[in-house]
Amino acid sequence: MELNKTTSFKLLLIVAAVSTAAGCASYKEAVEGQKTAYRTAEKREQGLEVPPDLTAQSADEQFLIPGESGSGSVSASSFYSGGGTRPAAARPQAQTEPILVASEDVKIKRVGNLRSLEVKMPPEQLWPKLREFWKDTGFELAVDDPKIGLMETNWAENRANIPLDGIRKVIGTVFDGIYSSNTRDRYRTRVEPIAGGVEIFVTHRGMEENYTDQSQSSLVWMSRPSDPELEAEMLNRLMAKLTGDEKAAAAAGRPVTQELISVQKKPEGTSIILAEDFPLAWRRVGFGLDRAGFIVEDRDRSNGVYYVKYIPDSASAEGEKTGFFGKLFGGASNDNTLKADQRFQVVVAPEGNKSTSVKFTSERGAAVDAAISEEAATKLAGKLR
Repeated sequence: MELNKTTSFKLLLIVAAVSTAAGCASYKEAVEGQKTAYRTAEKREQGLEVPPDLTAQSADEQFLIPGESGSGSVSASSFYSGGGTRPAAARPQAQTEPILVASEDVKIKRVGNLRSLEVKMPPEQLWPKLREFWKDTGFELAVDDPKIGLMETNWAENRANIPLDGIRKVIGTVFDGIYSSNTRDRYRTRVEPIAGGVEIFVTHRGMEENYTDQSQSSLVWMSRPSDPELEAEMLNRLMAKLTGDEKAAAAAGRPVTQELISVQKKPEGTSIILAEDFPLAWRRVGFGLDRAGFIVEDRDRSNGVYYVKYIPDSASAEGEKTGFFGKLFGGASNDNTLKADQRFQVVVAPEGNKSTSVKFTSERGAAVDAAISEEAATKLAGKLR
């Protein structure tokens, strides 16, 4: 029997409705309810164009920030051998409270709102597992340097931030890459040797796409605050990866307290005062440096010194090319006193009972310009909270 046009059209609508409903359910199940759902760049067909510095020539360099080496090579003393003038010796443990023990070999520890993962495993055995973890999470690695215990992901979009309302559910089912999140995230993993194993720190850095003016004619990528919840989630996921116990890892989150932090400006320079003893302050400063864009090239805990290089979230906007949709990446201001690749010593010193000071000096330990000292200290202090 031959169907007339009206009947055929009705059947077509029914088939389309059923397909859309099924697709929406699948799309919804994949993303809804998750705080993070990252996707690597090469899996995107052709979504919204990303900023110039987040677009690369090859899959291995996608979402790299200008001024950062895709090879991940950083000059520092050997991570394993502890050679050089500043050996990486196992350090005394800070007075932290274990908040979750997934096994005898893996436990999460907390200092305020900062978490770390202690693992009884040789670094050379752990490193491949870290690579696999970030790949499984949806990232590629922009920095992969086991010599200094540093691993950093590329910039990736969090698909969980894309609203699943209305027509997005329908269109996103068929053309998944047509919608793009306005946020990008990257994570830095720092591995330090301790007695009997390693301690793992995971810090988050984020970018957000915003309009430049009220007319909403152009967009720029701007830094957004580090998210301790994302850091905790990734640490929990890593613990689940290492132990195979996802339920225990999911129980790690709990409310945390804030320690007192103050910034003191003096003629000789600006310093940060932490109302906690040296072991806790040392750990907190390490977290803050990662969050604030300082690469820790070496450390000397016995003398309370981090040797760092400043790598801002974006290079200067000068010389950048306009993207296909006219988007510009928000670069650092030309009148900033802090410059990319500038090196410092960050000196952490006990000042008495439950008090520790933090100050920036030059690469060789001399005083730095007052404006630079103030900017660097203020930037770091904002990431210590």
